[in-house]
Amino acid sequence: MKLTNILLIFTAIALLLIAPNALSHGEAKAQFGGMAVAKYDYNFELVRNADSVTLYVTDHDEPADVSNWQGEITLLAAGKKSAVAMTVQADQLQAPLQIADSGKVVVSLKDENGKPMTLRFSF
Repeated sequence: MKLTNILLIFTAIALLLIAPNALSHGEAKAQFGGMAVAKYDYNFELVRNADSVTLYVTDHDEPADVSNWQGEITLLAAGKKSAVAMTVQADQLQAPLQIADSGKVVVSLKDENGKPMTLRFSF
């Protein structure tokens, strides 16, 4: 009887150690040529364009519904700070902002339920 209890305990511990990995989204992968981060059960990818930035949000490699999200992007570069509101364009968020190679970016988001999310990127 004692051996059975010990085996059950070890099995339970092994399952607890494996379960978080099975439930996580894994590491963020850049799909659109930008910088990716996995957080808040989503994958976020910030892409620098010539005169704007685009934030792609995916959930299990499918575009997330961001139609009712709000966002602001703050750029910290060369000792200056500038913040711009993000607008929803199709299934992504965009902002008219140029980010230099040494720029640091903070993206502040609120989903449709008002849940706040903060993301940080360094270029």
